[in-house]
Amino acid sequence: MKKIGNTVLYIILGYTALYSTIWLHELGHSLAYAHFACKTDVLHMHVPPHFANASPNPIDEACAAALEGWQQFYAGMAGIAVNLLLALFIWIVWRANVLTNSFIYFWCLFFLLSNLTEASTYLTINNLYLAGDLISVQEYSPTLRIPLFFLGLLLIYTIVITIINSPKKWQLSMTIFALITAFSMSGMRFLFTA
Repeated sequence: MKKIGNTVLYIILGYTALYSTIWLHELGHSLAYAHFACKTDVLHMHVPPHFANASPNPIDEACAAALEGWQQFYAGMAGIAVNLLLALFIWIVWRANVLTNSFIYFWCLFFLLSNLTEASTYLTINNLYLAGDLISVQEYSPTLRIPLFFLGLLLIYTIVITIINSPKKWQLSMTIFALITAFSMSGMRFLFTA
């Protein structure tokens, strides 16, 4: 019975790590739009429990459409930048070996994995099959897609290394989580952008 309880808790922790990642990603966009006076309430965003079609909306669409190319690029990349900063912070905490509670350690690993996966899928899959935030890159400077793609490959390598260096008992679930998250995120972006 305790094993079932722990399994349910781990599933909930994994879900909250992923939801937090997506919510914070959208907060990055929201802050950027607020910076350009296209949004007033930065915490009012659309992030449903199933994650599909998450967005920083509501935003002033007319204001957003009137932004200059570099501003649209900035607003588009703000979510990915948040993912990268959070991943770096959690990676430093993880490598510092300060996480002693098993559940907190698990949540931090899955939060790290979620942020790396969110950013890497944008920079690789949705860079090749243009969707979501990478559309602003294409419109601003298509040549930027090349270094961003290689950054995405580096993030995929980091995901693999993270899984390899994680506790053996979680490696399979982390691998499955990363794969399902990667394909569902990029697929939903393509579906809701096209």
